[in-house]
Amino acid sequence: MYLKVGEKVRLSDLASGMMMASGNDAANAAAYTISGSPEKFSQRMNEKAKQIGMTNTNFVTPSGLDDDNHYSSAKDMALLMSYALENDDFANLTAKKSVTVEFLEPKSKKTAYANHNRLLSLYPYCTGGKTGYTMAAGRCLVSSAKKDGLTFVCVTLNDRNDWNDHIALYNYGFSKLACVECDDSDYYLEIPCAGGDDEKISVTGTKGKNIVVPFDKKENVARTVYADNFLYAPVKDGDIV
Repeated sequence: MYLKVGEKVRLSDLASGMMMASGNDAANAAAYTISGSPEKFSQRMNEKAKQIGMTNTNFVTPSGLDDDNHYSSAKDMALLMSYALENDDFANLTAKKSVTVEFLEPKSKKTAYANHNRLLSLYPYCTGGKTGYTMAAGRCLVSSAKKDGLTFVCVTLNDRNDWNDHIALYNYGFSKLACVECDDSDYYLEIPCAGGDDEKISVTGTKGKNIVVPFDKKENVARTVYADNFLYAPVKDGDIV
């Protein structure tokens, strides 16, 4: 971000600097602000990594710069991206092609930061991601894409052809899998009721979780309803039957 001593920005702007411009200074400034030092912040990063299930990762630096004991894997980066996308603020930020930061000090300063993730322009279904590069790691890219309700996360490490490889992998994935929306909220059934004022009770379905199936099997998905032959009063609104 090319931050200078004495300048002030919001923490959210530091996040923008990290996600758009790969700002190592932004990562370190956030680490000092939140935990007091990069070392203590890295410890918190490792604690979160364990919670997510990242079993082949150890963070030493908040920015990801090379260190003999700083490492991860493609699978762990995919787990991290999947977890991060559950946060709406992160999801909205990673999808932006650029962000303009208005500094708190000096108040007259505004800087536009362009997203290094060219996949947002190259692939219409891309929803975000993060580039990474050091001499030791090579070109690294974590990205996400969404189409017809299905979201994929793709990770390549030390890949000089990462843009094209991600597009090819996404096209392959979308050709193999499909998302089927399980929305039964428009379905209703009348069930006989004993012992109450009404002879029948109307019950409705709910919006369930979407399911992922092989692309060539999506037309085979069918609804099967299991219901009681009759209900006993009292039946209250919201009861599950």
